[in-house]
Amino acid sequence: MSFAATLCRRASAAVSAPRRLTGLQKSIYALYRRSLRMVLNKPKDNRLEWYLFVQHQFRSPSLGGGLTRRQIGAIEYYIRKGNKQLELLEQDSIRTVHVPDEAHDMLSRGFYSRGWIVNRAA
Repeated sequence: MSFAATLCRRASAAVSAPRRLTGLQKSIYALYRRSLRMVLNKPKDNRLEWYLFVQHQFRSPSLGGGLTRRQIGAIEYYIRKGNKQLELLEQDSIRTVHVPDEAHDMLSRGFYSRGWIVNRAA
């Protein structure tokens, strides 16, 4: 086998092998997807606030956004807390949500979700 063929085979093997996700990562992705689906059931007038709220819940350092992979206990705690909170927020009677000022700061820096690009800094 030539050097070029070996190099191509190794490159294709490296590209085709996806990274395996841990159980915690799968749980976090499932919670995030469920949160975004919940937003689709809310009134269209308030969806931007709901997207901001979800983004803030997952990214804010005070809500677990700055955790490292080794903080397994804290990650499990935030997953349980997020599932309980999402069960409450999925109710049809809840139509709007309070968005913290910190989330509005995220919006002013630029917001991207579900194909929306909003940049209010300009």
